[in-house]
Amino acid sequence: MKKVVLGLISAGLLIGQSFAVENPPQIQQYIKECESGKKTSCIKVSIYSFEVKNYKQAFDFSKKACDLNSGHGCSMLGYHYLNGLGTKKDDKKAYEIFKKACQLNDSTGCNNLAAMYFEGKVVKKDRNKAEKLYEKACKMRNTHACVILEQKFNKKISVKEKVSEIN
Repeated sequence: MKKVVLGLISAGLLIGQSFAVENPPQIQQYIKECESGKKTSCIKVSIYSFEVKNYKQAFDFSKKACDLNSGHGCSMLGYHYLNGLGTKKDDKKAYEIFKKACQLNDSTGCNNLAAMYFEGKVVKKDRNKAEKLYEKACKMRNTHACVILEQKFNKKISVKEKVSEIN
């Protein structure tokens, strides 16, 4: 019997199935804090859940964080929609969520929204909007956005400018 159960668990892991596993005590505490409105705890549960490949739980707690107006939570939620992790893939919903994240001054949300305009994904391709959004993200110390500005828009961003923004 043990061999059969272990074989089924192994097979499930090989094909990417997740099994209900009790959350560690610290995560259980974060869940309680999230349920009482602490958005940073929602984010911690989401990150933990993502790392252990419990995408549905990660999605749910990213949504809770976003509903509490966490820009970071919204960026994570947008990523779930964009990639169909823990939910149905929905590029339009990802766009709306990244837009909210950017409005909440989350650099990753602005960077991802810029990419959607740059690529013309869901929205009409618009290099000017993309550039402005990449600039906003870069000013918020999003290194990826700064690199895109240098490579795709020929903007020169000096190391001194990047360092002064960090300090």
